[in-house]
Amino acid sequence: MSIVIPAILASSKQEFREYLSAIKSVAEYIQIDIMDGEFVESKSLFPREFFYEDFGNLKLEIHIMATFKNTQDIIESLKSFAPVSRIIVHQESCENLEQLRQLVNQVKGINKEIAIAINPDTDIRDIGKVVKKIDGVQFMGVNPGFYGAVLQDKVYNKVTEFKERYTMYEGDIAWDGGVTKENLTNIQNLGVNRIAIGSAIFKTDNPTQSYQELINILKA
Repeated sequence: MSIVIPAILASSKQEFREYLSAIKSVAEYIQIDIMDGEFVESKSLFPREFFYEDFGNLKLEIHIMATFKNTQDIIESLKSFAPVSRIIVHQESCENLEQLRQLVNQVKGINKEIAIAINPDTDIRDIGKVVKKIDGVQFMGVNPGFYGAVLQDKVYNKVTEFKERYTMYEGDIAWDGGVTKENLTNIQNLGVNRIAIGSAIFKTDNPTQSYQELINILKA
């Protein structure tokens, strides 16, 4: 069964704390979205603004949506952030393969797992040279940057194409964006083992209940 990972996208400490409080006691993982206002239009809290929050036993993924230089700086700031187990960087932040390799090596250098996110229009061949070195590939079902975007069906084929092309790949296959109760099973059936979900949890009247309902759908 796929793991549901609540994805927090917050622009204020109050909003961040509300989301965290709603999910901390029921989830095992959360993903925190970091946006610099340059790579995408939206801007979120940076790690220094939630570094000292109480995450309990949660395992954290940090999804960085930032320019190459800002991504490097954010990775450096996570070096001593113990709850963070995985850092997700965007292929599109990089101008070339060498920059992508630099980000992969930087994350490995601070003893965190590394995953690469790719947007709906990105060719899966653009990460082919590093797939043996990474712990996860995160397929964006939407163009990132805000809650509530509609899933782009073409990404289903990208996941299938990736699995067929990179048969040697042994890492996680993750999905992020556009997930609803109606399409959750379809995403899991692609062979995706980690599903990051934002608005279908946090933009509901009862995030804790919504999270559990999503879990139940995957169990059915």
